[in-house]
Amino acid sequence: MRRRCPTRAPPCTRTGSRAARARPRSTARSATPLAPSPSAPRTSSPAARGRHSACRWRPRPSRSPPRSVRSAAAARARRWPRARRTSARRSRPMRGRSRTGSLPIPPSIPIVSPRPNTDPLRTDRRMRRSRPPRQEGNPMAANGKPHFGVNVPQIKRTWQEASAAALEFESLGFDSIWVNDHLYGPQSPQIPILEAWSAVAALAAVTDRVEIGTLVTPAGMRNPAHLGKVIATADEIAGGRVIPGLGGGWMEREFTDFGMPFLSTRERLRQLEETVVLLRRMWSEEEPVTYEGKHVRVENLVCEPKPPRTPPILIGGAGERVTLRIAAQHADIYNNLAGHHSNLARKVGVLREHCADIGRDPDEIRVSQQTLVTIAPDEASAAPMIERAQKIFGGHLGDPTGPLALSGSPERIRDQIAANQAAGCDMFVIEFFGRDTREPAKLFAEKVLPYV
Repeated sequence: MRRRCPTRAPPCTRTGSRAARARPRSTARSATPLAPSPSAPRTSSPAARGRHSACRWRPRPSRSPPRSVRSAAAARARRWPRARRTSARRSRPMRGRSRTGSLPIPPSIPIVSPRPNTDPLRTDRRMRRSRPPRQEGNPMAANGKPHFGVNVPQIKRTWQEASAAALEFESLGFDSIWVNDHLYGPQSPQIPILEAWSAVAALAAVTDRVEIGTLVTPAGMRNPAHLGKVIATADEIAGGRVIPGLGGGWMEREFTDFGMPFLSTRERLRQLEETVVLLRRMWSEEEPVTYEGKHVRVENLVCEPKPPRTPPILIGGAGERVTLRIAAQHADIYNNLAGHHSNLARKVGVLREHCADIGRDPDEIRVSQQTLVTIAPDEASAAPMIERAQKIFGGHLGDPTGPLALSGSPERIRDQIAANQAAGCDMFVIEFFGRDTREPAKLFAEKVLPYV
């Protein structure tokens, strides 16, 4: 029950000079105000004193909604009986008010502790250490030990599947993980595919050791200055583990459908070279960068924070006259396409010739080979897999029966790796054959990696 003023006067609704309406008629002009109730709360609010200047009594604020609100809620409840409780509850005003008196203060949201980590692959992860000292030179230069990377499945896969595969590859001992940079699926635009640099940044956050790269990013498919900022941010997240792979691109709809011009092959390669020059400068120079090229132009460009290390740039392609010349001049890693695997020795020879022409030591450039791996416990079980891979890919990822192909039993694959090293390649980016890559990856890690 609502408390009433001890004077039995009607509740005051006005302030100021009209507050006398709250006084009894017999004492309206009395000089001595009535004493307040001992149990009634006092207030120092000027507005409250004005409303009850005679009795200095303030009624307890009601928590129920106004009569008009209650009537509207009851009318709705009569029309829709099932909504009786919910409508009345929703019409009830919130308890708090903001300092401005206009907007309600939302109720406090309890802080829920995160779910416990039950992933066995991530239970021993440590907190990210402070930024490592900045590295100069080529951090991916050959050191006599072959480097093995794996393509992360991203076509027709969810992020949960891709991240689980990446964590498993890291736990198996592979050196790097790679994503293909396509905005459309290679076979059709309707094929779902994860965007590459979003995936790189996410993989950088969930992994600890492996290098993370793209194979490859078309230079003209994004604004080059913005691309450099994206790469720098991803490398900051990774703590200096990102390898940006760049190329000229070939799928026209990836450019035009997303608002970028698809130039001729010659101009796309020139755009690639200008992009590499800009990326080097914006990652290393402390002063704002101004660059004027035919396709790349920036003025007073600032990139902060700088990457923890100068990211090693991979240039991929097969063109011997232009692409390999650009790689000889600017690349830290040259990647030979899987479709040209059988010509690996020739590509390495042309690369060395371009290095000699410009006066660069060819040993500064690491040679990488994109390759399809079809592995089985023995040759008998590998034969049908090789035949099926040849029919499915049709040479797009190389001939699985070629002289340098990594196909067959673990023993044969070890011999093929030695043959590739003799041709000048000591870095491999692997695409495991099969829908489920866990079994071949585990077999490769157990039977091949420890012996090469």
